[in-house]
Amino acid sequence: MQKDQDFQDQVKAIRSEAFNGILGSLSGIAQRALGVLNNVVNDPDADINSKIRASNYVLNHLRGMRKEIEVEAKVDELESVLRGSGFIS
Repeated sequence: MQKDQDFQDQVKAIRSEAFNGILGSLSGIAQRALGVLNNVVNDPDADINSKIRASNYVLNHLRGMRKEIEVEAKVDELESVLRGSGFIS
């Protein structure tokens, strides 16, 4: 039983590390995308529809990333409380 839990903990740690790496990469890309967005938004010759679509795309994806981070933090907190109460090991 403990071996199964240890294995599950290792899998969770590896997934978390991979996810954090992906988030880090996406954050870097997001910074560059924001630069592109800034250029489009400030370009007086850019089509307004392009400006709106680009803005929506970036903002929606950033919002999704933020929600995922918040959910992961809440799950970690709940697991910690449950472990402390003896409900899970």
